[in-house]
Amino acid sequence: MDARTAVKISGACRVITCIALVVAAALGIVTAMPVGAASALGIVPPANPPQNILPNPNYDNCSGDSCTVGPPCYNSSFEPAFSSPSCVQEQVQAIDNARAAEGVGPLYLPTDYGQLTPAEQVFVVIDLERVGRGLPPFAGLVSSLDSLAETGVNPPGLPPGYWEDPVLPSGFSLGAGTNLAWDCTLQGQYPYDYSVSCPGLGNAGASIAAGGMISPLDADFSWMYNDGWGGSLSSTSNIDCTSPAAQGCWGHRDNILGPYPTSARFVSATSTSSLQVLASPVPATLVMGAAVDNALYDGFPEGNYAAIFLSMTGTPPPFVYSWAQAVAAGAGTGRGVPQDCSLGFYPGTGVALVRAKVGYWIVSSQGQVSSCSGAPAIVAASLPAGAKVTGAASTPSGGLLVTTNLGGVYAYAGARYYGCLEALPAAAQPGSPVVGIAVDPATGGYWQVAADGGVYSFGAPFHGSMGGHPLNAPVVGIAVDPATGGYWLVASDGGVFSFGAPFHGSMGGHPLNEPVVGIAVDPATGGYWLVAADGGVFSFGAPYYGSAA
Repeated sequence: MDARTAVKISGACRVITCIALVVAAALGIVTAMPVGAASALGIVPPANPPQNILPNPNYDNCSGDSCTVGPPCYNSSFEPAFSSPSCVQEQVQAIDNARAAEGVGPLYLPTDYGQLTPAEQVFVVIDLERVGRGLPPFAGLVSSLDSLAETGVNPPGLPPGYWEDPVLPSGFSLGAGTNLAWDCTLQGQYPYDYSVSCPGLGNAGASIAAGGMISPLDADFSWMYNDGWGGSLSSTSNIDCTSPAAQGCWGHRDNILGPYPTSARFVSATSTSSLQVLASPVPATLVMGAAVDNALYDGFPEGNYAAIFLSMTGTPPPFVYSWAQAVAAGAGTGRGVPQDCSLGFYPGTGVALVRAKVGYWIVSSQGQVSSCSGAPAIVAASLPAGAKVTGAASTPSGGLLVTTNLGGVYAYAGARYYGCLEALPAAAQPGSPVVGIAVDPATGGYWQVAADGGVYSFGAPFHGSMGGHPLNAPVVGIAVDPATGGYWLVASDGGVFSFGAPFHGSMGGHPLNEPVVGIAVDPATGGYWLVAADGGVFSFGAPYYGSAA
């Protein structure tokens, strides 16, 4: 394996360079006690996934090495939209689905993820992959290691667009009294004929690099879930994985999840048979460097990514960015920002109250989600310009789905994403805003409904719609019959339209003081209530308890 082969981005190819492991150490320092994986979750080294996983959703429309420019990571003008909420969400959902296949929970980004530098985003995502599997995180980014990682995304002496694995430092020291914690052994006759061997996992450091990636999340998916052989993909993104048994397969993933030592024992080698212990074990800190080059080469807006992983003893220098900062902003938990259950931070913007398995969520028109009474905390994505939340619904698994007027769908708390109107070609999108979303209790799929009565199915059966039919008033909501799996649409004049669900009555044709704004189902009777803008409630097949009108 040649860890120094430079590779150039060419077109929209999906390739990752090979992996560099540390193979040198300073005399007189040997490590012990590499991190074990006995208590880790998911699949951790030396085990690897049985085969590659196709990203679901397929956020950049790739099949093997070939990618088609399209939404959501490119806009309708085929311009890059890699940092758009819909693109970020689809990438996170693809990673979540791949993690779920290993029994690992969702990826919770910090609330300020969009404000982090690309290198900091690489750091956060890699640490989230580690802590999600019960492995210790890298404590922080070190400036000098970031500089070394930069040589991987912009190799000295090579034209722009080339990339290669950054070379790790030999006998690395970060200051007075600090040394690398190596997992090595001495061989040969000391002091004249000896060598230092650092075989396999447990080495104190490693580096990885990737080219042709659209974002840190994309690089993570390739490193973690498309680094081996086989599966649904026509080929791997790892150029060192040339056959099912090739040594390079899953090498990037192994380095990300490597059991880097968290303590070290200092020894003095006086002969091949005598290793004198000079001190008790001391802690070792896992540190990292990262670099990203998102320059445009050959007409393709794809970037180079590199990372360095090291274990060191002594006190590390000040971090450029730390895992503690990421955790404080909600990384791994989604609890970085206090949530106000009354939406007091956003007065007058409430859109939906959604029941969770425990507690409930309140969703605002601006996209904020307040978690109440024990409902899972959610770090909501930022909405694109012109978007506002128009509906929300819970899933059978206890997740949350949110839709916007532009047709975007945001999946939270483990909810599965099947697609959305916003991601469809312009010709397939409705001519009116999306006003609601409802979940099929049998499949977990969902329907989006537009103001013109059009219903659009994603992972759920289609039962019909009012699309193309004349309406006296625009549709304002959708609700699902738990017994039949059919649904009702309600218009602002109180008219109700049934599709695969029993009709219990409506306010259509009756005078209203204020327009109807929503519909809710009584799970006990299968009837429904309509609610008007003035708080008036109209009951059909469900008990009447009063109203605010």
